[in-house]
Amino acid sequence: MSSRQQRYQHTPTPSRASLVGRQRAGQLAPTDTAKALQAARACPDAWYRVQALASVAEHAEPGPALSILEEAAREAPSCHDAYGTVAVMAWPLGV
Repeated sequence: MSSRQQRYQHTPTPSRASLVGRQRAGQLAPTDTAKALQAARACPDAWYRVQALASVAEHAEPGPALSILEEAAREAPSCHDAYGTVAVMAWPLGV
């Protein structure tokens, strides 16, 4: 077990799909909300899905942005633990 794993045992390793999906959503968000939303929703890990949704909302028109932020808030409780649920809400709240 590496020192990182020992220090953060409660934090699961993210899937590659979540890392790629969050990155892709962020890249698409300024120019294509629909495709960015698809990428965000495809993130299997809630932590990354909520972050991706928030980045899409940041670039969306005001009406859809509110709906996307509400979706992000609904997804937050799917995080791996209570800390993750609370901490990841910083992303949509920041938007």
